[in-house]
Amino acid sequence: MFQFCSDVGLPIRLSQIACDAADDEALAIVATKTCQPGANVHNEPFPVTPDMVVTALKAADLFGAKYSAPETA
Repeated sequence: MFQFCSDVGLPIRLSQIACDAADDEALAIVATKTCQPGANVHNEPFPVTPDMVVTALKAADLFGAKYSAPETA
């Protein structure tokens, strides 16, 4: 997924969409809106909470950081 996003010019880090991964307040706002009633997140086979969304956002950002880090020989 990260390769595809990179290939087509999509962001792979939160900072690339003007979001600070360390800004827990901002991430909580996004997570709360993600989990509002009727949202697609409720199609998952398990309950999804805002805390889970924040954790997932931070994990994806960390993975994106490792993916985009320059390779060393």
